[in-house]
Amino acid sequence: MLNFKFKEETYTTLSDVENAVDRYAEETFDDFLDDNWGEINVCGLTYRPSVILKNTDPVAYRCSIADYSSFLFEEVEEIEIGEGNE
Repeated sequence: MLNFKFKEETYTTLSDVENAVDRYAEETFDDFLDDNWGEINVCGLTYRPSVILKNTDPVAYRCSIADYSSFLFEEVEEIEIGEGNE
């Protein structure tokens, strides 16, 4: 049986875990992107990468969040298997 705890809540189905990871990815993606790429200067003005990507290519932004969520979910699967939570 799956018993995964995340952000003070326990999830017992794979679907619930996937949804929790998706929410977490959406909450943290901008910080992840900004921390990994740093500020960008355009014509003497400074912007965060998340703001630039979100406003110039919203499709690429959403795809990047989906990729980030998939990466996080793979890490969750490794933790579950490693700790014997299944």
